[in-house]
Amino acid sequence: MNARVKIYLFVLLVVLLVAAVVLLLNRGPQTGITGQALLLECSGDQVLTDCFEQNPYQATFAILDNNLEEVKRFTTDSDGNFTISLEPGFYILQPVVTGPYPIGLPQEFQVLQGRLTELTVAFDSGIR
Repeated sequence: MNARVKIYLFVLLVVLLVAAVVLLLNRGPQTGITGQALLLECSGDQVLTDCFEQNPYQATFAILDNNLEEVKRFTTDSDGNFTISLEPGFYILQPVVTGPYPIGLPQEFQVLQGRLTELTVAFDSGIR
């Protein structure tokens, strides 16, 4: 193989690598949801919005469609964070709990094409 062919192959390789990087950087936003689960501790008869402590909470959720069919189940990371890919549509985020506490309420949400819908899920720890 002569030097000219080697140069052409090298240039072709560089062009392909640059094109791959550009495609990866310009993929656009993911479609789905992102957010965090928080565990709230309240004093006395405070409502959840007035709680004195909000800590990240690792939780499990089921995502239900309009027919209340489960389409996905996931667990947040240890800091309560999550990012989940979903098709555009209307859904319900249902906390999966195994005991009386913590209490987490379902949330309805909509996913739009090319966007991440932000959600914050507050769990009542039952601590007063």
